[in-house]
Amino acid sequence: MYKLEESSINEIKNYTFSGYLLSIDIGATKTLIRLSDYSFETISEEEFSTNVLTDKNNEEKFVPNLKDLIEKKIRYLKNVKIISISTAGAVNSLGEVIYSPNLGWKNYPLKKLSEKIFNKPVEVINDCNAGALAEKYMTPEVSNLMYITISSGIGAGLILKDELFEGENYSAAELGHLIIKPYGEKCSCGRRGCVQAYASGRSLAREYRKEFKSHSSLPEKELIIKAMELYRKGDRKVIEITKDAFSYLGEAIAYISGLLDISNFRLGGGILKQSDVVVPIIQEWADEFSYKIANRKIIVKKAYSFPNSSIMGAEVIGKIRLYWRKYHENKNEL
Repeated sequence: MYKLEESSINEIKNYTFSGYLLSIDIGATKTLIRLSDYSFETISEEEFSTNVLTDKNNEEKFVPNLKDLIEKKIRYLKNVKIISISTAGAVNSLGEVIYSPNLGWKNYPLKKLSEKIFNKPVEVINDCNAGALAEKYMTPEVSNLMYITISSGIGAGLILKDELFEGENYSAAELGHLIIKPYGEKCSCGRRGCVQAYASGRSLAREYRKEFKSHSSLPEKELIIKAMELYRKGDRKVIEITKDAFSYLGEAIAYISGLLDISNFRLGGGILKQSDVVVPIIQEWADEFSYKIANRKIIVKKAYSFPNSSIMGAEVIGKIRLYWRKYHENKNEL
């Protein structure tokens, strides 16, 4: 991965080229496509259900289906310089999705298939890593940060010493699966007591349903919106449930801060639509559990790239790749 010091990012920001970036964010439920120029000015954008692309009997049809849909929705494809894809799941250096339970992929050669089908250079990155990259791009002076997405689940991406840190198995920063309460609530991963089992949208909805039988039939997102309205009105039980849930994430952030000696934590994901409630709670508990040493103050903020951190991170990795090929690989511009 690339070294992204402040001076390097500023050079990349100033790099211009003719043509477009095609960025794709593949999620478990929705896929977002964005055509943009060198400054990330959006030319066109489309969102649709990921289900329309999938074929359970033949996963290799995913990319051809994606191309067919893009050709119908997006103009100027012939002027695209590079395609960059952010996706749920661990992604290795070859652009293979090693494992993505949400998409049902295992060792899926997404980069190879996409380059073959689109006949364009392709970059593939994990969606949380893309979020971390977007935050680094927006605040290049920050050398260390963790981006955390809070939606139905919890994921994270990590920048250390101006580089994206992916780990030995491309699975670093699994914040959602840190066990914060041994033998506690069951997590979707099969273990018990993970942060995700307490502080995710799914777990919040679970606790709200226990308390509010009259709203228990509401879908997760609607239930959380309703609960947050009650929180702002001072409902004691909702306040208790919400603070308890996010105390676990604040505690986990404090542990990560102490382990890695980092201060900056950026929050994204659907739950951050309620950032006025969520961020102060997490900040309070991160402060409560933090190891107090000189010059370190944990800073929890809504991501600057919110609400589309992953798609912006895809744009960033695409532009970095173009820049790198032009100036560091002695090749002509694509």
